[in-house]
Amino acid sequence: MAATLRLLTTLGLILGVGTTGLGCLAPWFPELELINHFRPFILLATILLVALAFAGRRWLLASAALAALTLALVLLPLVYRAPLRPEATADLKVVTLNLLVGNRDVETAARFLEREQADVVLLQEADRIHASLFERVRSTYPHAYCPDRVCSLALLSRRAWLEAGKEDVPPRRPLLVWARFAVKGRPVRVIGIHMPYPFEPQRQAQHTDWLVTHLRQQSEPVILAGDLNLTPFSWKFTRLVHEAGLQTHLLAGFSWPAHRYRPVVLLDHVLTSPGFATVSARVGPPVGSDHRPVIVEIAAPP
Repeated sequence: MAATLRLLTTLGLILGVGTTGLGCLAPWFPELELINHFRPFILLATILLVALAFAGRRWLLASAALAALTLALVLLPLVYRAPLRPEATADLKVVTLNLLVGNRDVETAARFLEREQADVVLLQEADRIHASLFERVRSTYPHAYCPDRVCSLALLSRRAWLEAGKEDVPPRRPLLVWARFAVKGRPVRVIGIHMPYPFEPQRQAQHTDWLVTHLRQQSEPVILAGDLNLTPFSWKFTRLVHEAGLQTHLLAGFSWPAHRYRPVVLLDHVLTSPGFATVSARVGPPVGSDHRPVIVEIAAPP
């Protein structure tokens, strides 16, 4: 039995060190980012490894050090978390929802949006459902922005905006849509985005570079919401929030995959400039898509 534990611990350490090391190379090799997305599961594996090492004692210190390093990497996103102020009055309620190309369940999505009464809704993959959905929720969301005929990205709002537009970054056309709203008498830019898929790591890295530069050029507070196709534990996510000076409003939640299985990762995010606070943040119910919506109530700076 002791020999088996030693063998399992040794193999586990080799795999654990190798996996963690490869994940840390993601800034230079974007393909390795896929490891980082599942960092919490790696943490569970290292905790199991510590238990095995404790029984065998031979590799206890090494496995505990690996578990501590993995825990630190998992907790890193907390550095960028917006302050929590549940007692504050929400100045803006934001919903982001990837509707899934081919999803025709207009009624479920419409009932959810009508029930939430969000100030701004950012939609991704609205291609086939947008016309029917916009008509269905028009009384609740009288303002709708669709940048082109396809309408893969869209923006719905209960309040009128100052102006709206889009940004094309091939092959995403558009990569993002935006609208400027007056919040507490000051303009705030709300951006809806759909980043490339995790299995397009090079393109995802290029678009992250572009997005960091774009956000740095904004002269007014920003709310960025959408399907980033990044978990909070990925290198690109950390780079985005750090270099663009953003904070995150939801970390404890799972939004994908939601159409066949229980969600296991959070790919959908609401990020803001410093000064905003979280009144509430949660993942919403199933709406017929492979993503669940993310709903965040935000308090603007005084």
